[in-house]
Amino acid sequence: MRDNGPGMDGSAPGREGVGLRNTRERLAQLYGDAAGLALRPAEGGGFEAEVALPWRAAEPAGAARVPKPSTPATVAG
Repeated sequence: MRDNGPGMDGSAPGREGVGLRNTRERLAQLYGDAAGLALRPAEGGGFEAEVALPWRAAEPAGAARVPKPSTPATVAG
């Protein structure tokens, strides 16, 4: 993601707000060290954010979510 605003002011290096901190924590919870969030000044001005996520093959649509049919109960009587 990139914007063309004023960019990073550099007044507080390493300081991030709640949103970025929460994003980093969530990525760590979901993917451990396999994911990351990089923030940097964009070439020509502005700001750039890059999110890296691990690749994993998707399951066919509905394959994991379709419940197996239940076996009818036998009632003795």
